[in-house]
Amino acid sequence: MASALLELRKAAGFKKSAEFAKVVKIPPSTYARYESSPDKIPMGAARKLADWFRVPIDVIVGREEVDVRSLRGDVQKSYDRLSPRSKSALEEFLSFLAERDMDEGLRMHEEQERRYEAAAWRYERIFLEELQRSDGLEDLLALGTADELRSAFKEFVAGRAAARLEGEAAEEAVDNVMAAYDRLHGIWERGGGSSFGVPERFLGPYADLEFDGREGR
Repeated sequence: MASALLELRKAAGFKKSAEFAKVVKIPPSTYARYESSPDKIPMGAARKLADWFRVPIDVIVGREEVDVRSLRGDVQKSYDRLSPRSKSALEEFLSFLAERDMDEGLRMHEEQERRYEAAAWRYERIFLEELQRSDGLEDLLALGTADELRSAFKEFVAGRAAARLEGEAAEEAVDNVMAAYDRLHGIWERGGGSSFGVPERFLGPYADLEFDGREGR
């Protein structure tokens, strides 16, 4: 049975979960997990989604079943009373507003991605420095696979996150940083670069950003 969150997203006109995730500024992989396991959604994210869809939090986390089609508020009832001509005009205007909001959501999402890319780059520099001090860098680079390198870096990031955040917040921070890590290395490796050491030009003004893993900081 589909989750209420999935049905709400589709009813809002978002066919793909990734498109909606960008609008609400949640990493696509994290949002996909919310739809498949709504009972594990952190309270902060559940409140955010409930406010966006204008439904109780219990609906978002799956504790309350609801027929999405029955959620017809005063605005919907007012729309139902309009003439076909007025409905058409209103739908065109709403389409314009939705497109404007999506553009703004995408812009904010891209801004957030740049911040996490800066964090991933800075953490990677610290990670390499610690490996060099422990004489582990040479073996890891020479003998390790790309997956082993990524796994070691993820473990390092998880340790940093656990020192400052707790539970779901720490997990979400790690997901964000690792998604940024994958984006940066995809760009750099396609351009012929090495596995580590993403250049500063990919980060622009965020190259020297101080970051603690939390959104908006």
